[in-house]
Amino acid sequence: EVDEEEIRRRVHDRWIHPASGRSYSLSFNPPKQVGLDDETGEMLVRRLDDQSSTIEKRLEVYRGLRDPILGYYEHSGRLLRVEGVDSASIYAKIQAGLPKLTRLAALN
Repeated sequence: EVDEEEIRRRVHDRWIHPASGRSYSLSFNPPKQVGLDDETGEMLVRRLDDQSSTIEKRLEVYRGLRDPILGYYEHSGRLLRVEGVDSASIYAKIQAGLPKLTRLAALN
């Protein structure tokens, strides 16, 4: 579970080095020099699909695909909801919840 404002912020803060695909975030992984790739010194760019209108459309499509799947697994008791914004804490929560989820799945 990630707040949609967090998703919007992350996409807005993303800059890409086109030749390599390296990704930078102004919030948590900024380039050493603003606007330039750390390894080559070449200009960073924003992806064309990282515009606000595109982000909103992508979130709308995502919700439409996600909600029926979440409903199915929640109804069957096999859904583990995990909130977080950084990989380490999310991973820890998943590890902590898997034993319970595995027991529930075995009962069904």
